[in-house]
Amino acid sequence: MDICEGLVTPCFTPVTAPGCRLYGYNKARYICDIKALIQPADTTNIHLNMDNLDSVICFLSGYVKPGEEETAAIMGRVHFSSFAKNEIVQKQGEISRSVALIVKGAVRSYYTDDKGNEHTVNFIFENQPLVAFDSFANQTPSGTAAMTLEPTEVIWTSHAEFFGFMEAFPKYEAVVRGIIGQNLILEGGHSKLLRINPARDRYEALCKARPELITRVPLKYIASYIGMTLETLSRVRAGKL
Repeated sequence: MDICEGLVTPCFTPVTAPGCRLYGYNKARYICDIKALIQPADTTNIHLNMDNLDSVICFLSGYVKPGEEETAAIMGRVHFSSFAKNEIVQKQGEISRSVALIVKGAVRSYYTDDKGNEHTVNFIFENQPLVAFDSFANQTPSGTAAMTLEPTEVIWTSHAEFFGFMEAFPKYEAVVRGIIGQNLILEGGHSKLLRINPARDRYEALCKARPELITRVPLKYIASYIGMTLETLSRVRAGKL
């Protein structure tokens, strides 16, 4: 399906900007400022996205403080979509044509091997980006799929809108590099986790590194994420391993 065409997600933990709501952003003032700055055809997008603008501004402020012109440009390019629980938002093999930020909910990223077995590679929650870097950047088929674990709301922008913004505001290339760098670090952390033995130590390492998974993710997907069967995970949790 298409949010524009759905989303695939990387391993990622976003930077949270300290006091990001306190640096001067004021919704009422920005509504007036943005109306003056963006094209009239785009003003219908203001009310659709203004309540969610905090999420985008907070996220970006972990890297760089958006100015009024940049905020207006963002407002002219972002869209809002919602998905039901267990909805496929991207199929493996599709081209990722959008990049998004989760406002509310949770998404599982996974791939299916030649034998039909699913392998979970990540979970993404609020204030985290959803994007398959290689697929989105190169417009090539994605190697992973994505499915919601909860009712999920996202703010997204298309490939053309994203790169139009980057061309207009090249300083955000540093933001993209920072996100990609964090992604590579966290992917390495997941690979290291999979090499931990015995199974109990692997599960305990997960609980320490990502405790939110234990309360929000079904056990069968946690088991897949840490490379063990559901039966083995159940025995670990019961103290039998």
